[in-house]
Parts: sequence; C-alpha cells; structure tokens
Amino acid sequence: MTQRRRDDLYREIAGVGLDMTPFGFEYGREAASIIHRPTGSTFKVTETFGPTPFDLQWQVPDGPGSDPGDSYRQWTEVLRLLNHWAGEVKYIAENVDLWAELQRSRDLLILDQGDIPNASFTPAEQAEISRRVEEIKQQALENPELTARQISGIEQKLDDLVKAGERIGRKDWLTMLYGAAFGMIVNDTVPAHVVQGIITSVVTGLGHIFGLGVPLALPPTA
Repeated sequence: MTQRRRDDLYREIAGVGLDMTPFGFEYGREAASIIHRPTGSTFKVTETFGPTPFDLQWQVPDGPGSDPGDSYRQWTEVLRLLNHWAGEVKYIAENVDLWAELQRSRDLLILDQGDIPNASFTPAEQAEISRRVEEIKQQALENPELTARQISGIEQKLDDLVKAGERIGRKDWLTMLYGAAFGMIVNDTVPAHVVQGIITSVVTGLGHIFGLGVPLALPPTA
C-alpha cells in the first residue's frame, strides 16, 4: 500500500477528532490493518486488484461491523467507511453505556438500602427535598437539550416526589424516585443521561438523609 493511501487513512481517522496515539497500524504491499487498542476496534483494507479492488473488514465492539465479503470499487468508498468506523470508535471511546450506568447506579443504591428504615421524613428533611428538587428543576430549564414537553414532564414527576415525601417512608420514596426516572425515559422521552443526572443529583444531594455511603459516579457530559 502506497504512502499516499496510508496517509489518507491517517487523515480520515484524525479528522473525526480522535487521539492517534492509541492506534496500532500494520501494512504490507496489499493490505493495511488498523486497531484502536483501548476499544479493540479494527479496520482492515485489502487490495485485490480485481473488479472490486478493495475488500474491507471492520468492527467496533458493542457497535457496528462490516458484512462478510464487503468489496468496493473506489478508494473514496473505503475512506467514507473508514470515517464512519472512526466516528463509531470515537463514540464508544468517549461515552459510557448510559443504560448500564443507570442500572449500576440503581444497583448501588439498592445494595445500600438494606439498613435504611422506612421512616417518615421530618419537616426539615421535607423542606430539604423541596429545595433540592427546585434546584434540579432549574437545571432542567437551563438544559438546551430538553424540549418544553420534556421539561414539563420532569417538573411534574419531581413535584410528585416532593408531595410524596409528606406521606411515604424513605425506602418507598427511593423506589418512587426510580419509578419516576424510568417514566421520564419511557413517557417523556427524556435522554437517559439526563435522567441519570437527575438521579445522581438527588442521591448525592440528599444521600445523608438516607445514610447512603456509596458515592455514585456523575454522568458524562455531552
């Protein structure tokens, strides 16, 4: 493979904003193989010198991959697919699995609930819940990702949590928090990472009320 084509491959990957340091690259006269070591993603192009002179094999763990026997006539097609591959690698490398993180946060919280009595909140604790909820509602209003409908759904469910704090116990309130969270995703189509942020804000801000000692990781920022 010529230097010009090898340089094309480099520029196409660098063009999506990926750090090139973790990449491995091997090439010979007819083929070039690229690996992104942190994710294990691979891209291989082989020149066949036939009617469709470029065979591709590529994959991104927990992402898309090529079909067996993918062949292309034009070098521009190879670069287009390399750009797509690099974009998927960038996404996997820079973003956590949001659903897995949401479930992990839930599991951590449930593990700690064993010693939480289902006692009622004191008036002071109810006031603290109300203050925290108002802060989260304000953050939602300032979030450019959210539509007016999504913000309204978030506000309604947070208001319900404030009211519930006046009549149900702590364990039941935490269960309601997660029910509200999944309701935001399913019914109000709020992005999962925004919902995780709300849960994390509630638990980290009010964790002392429940005696929670497990710190929850903050969600990634978009």
